Amino acid sequence: MLVVEPVETTSYEFAFTSENIVGRFFIRFGDINVPLSVSDVKVYTNDHELHIIAQTGEEIQQVEVYSLTGACVYSSKLAGSNVFNSTLDLSADIYLVRVKTSLATQNVKVNWK
Repeated sequence: MLVVEPVETTSYEFAFTSENIVGRFFIRFGDINVPLSVSDVKVYTNDHELHIIAQTGEEIQQVEVYSLTGACVYSSKLAGSNVFNSTLDLSADIYLVRVKTSLATQNVKVNWK
């Protein structure tokens, strides 16, 4: 029977550019030149502001906000950013935020207050 001992790697290399820092820090293990394959988008609301942050390397291409009746109440196309902030004049209700990125399209339910 062949027994393989696990090998521990104690040396790590980190590389990032200052223009990619947007208040978050991401650690990627492995080759940094390999494109991201999993989409990770965070959607936050604060008062009448909508904040969307995608992971570093993922670009937000379009943001749409839909009411519960399915009506599109806001739409915006973006280019080359992983951060979106906007003040919206919406009534208090539950909305669906659709975020299209360079990797995927995600739908997030938000409670607008």
